[in-house]
Amino acid sequence: SPPFTPTPLVMATRSTLILLLLTLASLIYSTPSAPNHSNPQPHTPKLRVDFEKSHYDFDNCGLPSGGRARRHGGDDYVDGMDFVVQPGADAYRGEMPWAVAILTEVSSSSTPLLCTGTLISRRHVITAAHCLSTASNLPVRVAAARCNSTDHMPLADYIRWSEVKYGGECLYGGGADCTEDMVTKSAFIKSITLFPFFTEECAGGSDVMLLELTEDVDVPHACLPHVHDVEILKGAAYHSFAWGASNGQN
Repeated sequence: SPPFTPTPLVMATRSTLILLLLTLASLIYSTPSAPNHSNPQPHTPKLRVDFEKSHYDFDNCGLPSGGRARRHGGDDYVDGMDFVVQPGADAYRGEMPWAVAILTEVSSSSTPLLCTGTLISRRHVITAAHCLSTASNLPVRVAAARCNSTDHMPLADYIRWSEVKYGGECLYGGGADCTEDMVTKSAFIKSITLFPFFTEECAGGSDVMLLELTEDVDVPHACLPHVHDVEILKGAAYHSFAWGASNGQN
């Protein structure tokens, strides 16, 4: 059988950019701008970012890394997880380098757990807190995620067993479908930040976890709207990028 090689999918949603806003304070050094007393205006704090001290790449964030389109047609692959993903479209190679796969090998005899994350700096990944759930409790529906201190694996184990895959279009090499230049690179986790509302069982948009990597990655990350004065329009549609099987397969 062909190697396990899930491909990135694109799905319309508004959640990704909204979640990115929650992590801004963890990534950049910022202070509100001084008020103008000679011309009073409604108080709207502005971010003043010291990019010299930050892993945030202001100039290159949100840019595709280029390259040819990935192969279309041929066999589709099943990712081995009991998840159903919404129908999407295959991404072009380098179209969304900030979409990373997080593989967690709980044991050598079991299938690795697969989660998707988004690079929001050269060293930070935002992902779902339910990725910490133990394999027996891992839900199909995010809304049913069991997120509390008794239902997730120890953070030290998650750090030790996980690797972040980026910069490619398939997770494993081998065969004509995934040549050496198409295989993702590996990065490793240094620390994990879980927000206080993690204990609320991931309800109401609280399914968030922030990963700090051991070193910078060499691909563009997604942009944080706050930093670029981008207004998130109410009712607008955005795109979510995820690793999964092709063409809506399980």
